[in-house]
Amino acid sequence: MDAEPIPATTSPSATSEADRARRLRAAEITRDIAIGGLASLIAGILVVGVGGRLVMRLIAALNPEATGLLTTAGATIGEITTGGTMFFVVMFGSLAGGMVGVVWAIVSPWIPGGGLVRAVASALVAIAIGSFLVVRTDEGDFGKVAPPAAIALLVALFGILGLAVAVFDERLRRRLPPASASSTASQVAYIVLDAIGLVFLTLVVSAYFTHGTFPTESGEGFSPPVEIGIAIVVVAVATVISWGSRVLEHPLALSRSVTVIGRGALAAAVALGAIRLAGEVSGILAAA
Repeated sequence: MDAEPIPATTSPSATSEADRARRLRAAEITRDIAIGGLASLIAGILVVGVGGRLVMRLIAALNPEATGLLTTAGATIGEITTGGTMFFVVMFGSLAGGMVGVVWAIVSPWIPGGGLVRAVASALVAIAIGSFLVVRTDEGDFGKVAPPAAIALLVALFGILGLAVAVFDERLRRRLPPASASSTASQVAYIVLDAIGLVFLTLVVSAYFTHGTFPTESGEGFSPPVEIGIAIVVVAVATVISWGSRVLEHPLALSRSVTVIGRGALAAAVALGAIRLAGEVSGILAAA
């Protein structure tokens, strides 16, 4: 009589080793998100804060007849003060950096290439899905300055922002130790940065889905780009699934399917954003 086969069992040590491997992969994802957030914060302060202030000064210099007029935000065109500059750089730079960090965590896994190619692609993505939040037909300030120059400078600012985030992200990944070599303090810092990002998540959702997020002179409020927001949500779902697949080591077929969805949804968001931006620019120039 044949003996029944003895079922295979997993030793406690093998199970423990598998758990450690999963925790390490989860820590690597936490590190990736935190580094992207830190890169975005640095880029936000430098590009949006410092660079944005320089762009405002340049727009004022190109439009001397607008000096003294009030913007929608209540600022005086051409008036540059130390206190106002510091507030703009720190407050708006940090705010923009935090929001960009959330979007970067969502879309960065699906931006192809590396080095300069990835940086340029990131710049194009930033222009397409972000610049129309500032370059808007309902923004009355474009009626006070020469629109073509102002539009070009603002769109370029978003492109530089996307490029800077990609560059800082790549450099930080090289300099900061991998999760396997990170100290407990570093791991806690990564978790704290990720938690802070959740605060800015509500602002990103508001920007793409909430009516009246940005002030307008007409008082009607900003019409949110819901269709672009939906595409970004699909990208976010693909990103979360890819993180889970990475931690649990799901089959390659799933990874390939998620990659198609993630990159396809990002391409849709970019295309929709480009169409929206073109419409906003056309409206601004027509009203000028």
